[in-house]
Amino acid sequence: MNTRKYSKALISVLMMWTIGVLPMAVLAQTRISMPRNKYDVQEDVKLGRKASAEVSRQFPMLRDGATERYVESVGRKLVAAIPQEFNEPAFHYEFDVVNASDINAFALPGGPMFVNRGMIEQAKNEGK
Repeated sequence: MNTRKYSKALISVLMMWTIGVLPMAVLAQTRISMPRNKYDVQEDVKLGRKASAEVSRQFPMLRDGATERYVESVGRKLVAAIPQEFNEPAFHYEFDVVNASDINAFALPGGPMFVNRGMIEQAKNEGK
């Protein structure tokens, strides 16, 4: 009989704890908001295109159709996952591969993105 009493008391305490803690956990969720951009969207696009052309001149670019298609495919999946409130229609997402063995990638304003060959070679799959 005592164990039943303790079990009921334990269940009651757990239920009260759940009712008290769950609402606080929901309120503690981090809200993501768009940071203020001091540049005009069109200025971002223009800067990105200019910088992208400079990157293509200064770095050796990998010209391999299969690799380019793969990186483009992965990039399109990432772009498709951008939440609607953060999607900027003026951005033109482009994905290029730098022919360098370093494990690196970078993005430029307005959408151009670059992935080093070394990052692709070291990855086991799209997620790792």
